[in-house]
Amino acid sequence: MIKIFKQLGRHWAACIAVVALLFVQAYCDLSLPDYTSKIVDIGIQQGGIESPVPETVRDTTLQALELLMSEQDAALAEQWYSAPDADGVRTLSHDATAAMSELENAFATPDIVLYMAATKNAATAAGTADAVTPTAYDLDAIATQFAAMSQAPGAREMLQSQLAAAFASLDDSVAGSLSSQAMLLVALEYEAQGIAHDVQMVLDPVPAVGPLCDLSGAGGDALDPSLLRRNGPPLRLLYGQYGPLGQKAVRRKNHAHKNDRTGP
Repeated sequence: MIKIFKQLGRHWAACIAVVALLFVQAYCDLSLPDYTSKIVDIGIQQGGIESPVPETVRDTTLQALELLMSEQDAALAEQWYSAPDADGVRTLSHDATAAMSELENAFATPDIVLYMAATKNAATAAGTADAVTPTAYDLDAIATQFAAMSQAPGAREMLQSQLAAAFASLDDSVAGSLSSQAMLLVALEYEAQGIAHDVQMVLDPVPAVGPLCDLSGAGGDALDPSLLRRNGPPLRLLYGQYGPLGQKAVRRKNHAHKNDRTGP
């Protein structure tokens, strides 16, 4: 053993390099699952969008989102976005990194609700109960309706109480599945601004767990702004056994399975 160490002593630099490379190899092996997860979750499912806070947003969309926020969160959003430019677009401040965690918490739920409302509007316009991918037109239509609702006294307080009751009944796993869909609203807003953005969505169906079909526990409809009356029915966000995106994924999977069985 002593002779071995004496021989290695002559090549101490190479030995140190080998040990260092082993550490680098172990670090890369352990980091690979994280990189793969980010490629799938952010690169593919979210189309490269990492945050529910849009870097640029039209003033009409931001006003609709702020109506779904608390007054404190709405003030935070106003603080970090610039005034509307000639095209009505507002830009997130470069210094907002320090408050990004708070901004993401403020935008996550409003993003989900507004996207579901746009999905419902698209399905209604198409005259179908099936899930329809919303367009910029649907987002603008919902933003206009929310702008009209904001004129009603106590509209923000009513929405906040309904949203709090709806999301309080969800468990953590379901809430996590919904939060990933907040990125779709950001992608839709970028599309409305004319920003080229390719989103490839591959989603597993969201199981119908408890109040997921209807966050208020009343069952079955997507968010409809007409429901947001003071004496109207409770707020509803999702419909069917799966959410609208889940239904689309299920139909795609069933169609592929049918093709595999029938062959070319």
